Amino acid sequence: MKIEVGDVVVAANGQTTELLFSGCDRYMCAVCVSVNPFILISERGDMRWSTKNIEDFVSTCKAPSDVFKICMDRLKRDINTGEVTGVVIEPSSVNFEKAEPVLKSIPLEEEKEVWMRAWTAAKHSGLSSAQCKIAADICVTQYIQTFGERR
Repeated sequence: MKIEVGDVVVAANGQTTELLFSGCDRYMCAVCVSVNPFILISERGDMRWSTKNIEDFVSTCKAPSDVFKICMDRLKRDINTGEVTGVVIEPSSVNFEKAEPVLKSIPLEEEKEVWMRAWTAAKHSGLSSAQCKIAADICVTQYIQTFGERR
């Protein structure tokens, strides 16, 4: 699947901690804010990667609009300070309608179980509680997109 601006990406080989890290922080995923040059930003906007290869990542879903806004605000800030060059932000290149997941129907109990399993798995991999919450939220969104919406 081709990576586009607004996509949540993970490492293609499953070794996210080797690709998405900063100091001692590890990130499960990132949001693509530019494909040429390839630039990723963490969901909280606290980290930016611009030296990664697009071939090392796969798209999982579209970022929720609030997360995408945080990431784009970080990119704009970095462009304004001169930390990022060669990027032209074209709002028309992002399909904001695709940014919100298409929801189908699943029971709330099932959603909670998926969230807790994802959070626990992320915690066991050494992520912070905040990172675990983001990872679990993304997993639930993907699960809902695949199997159904909240009831």
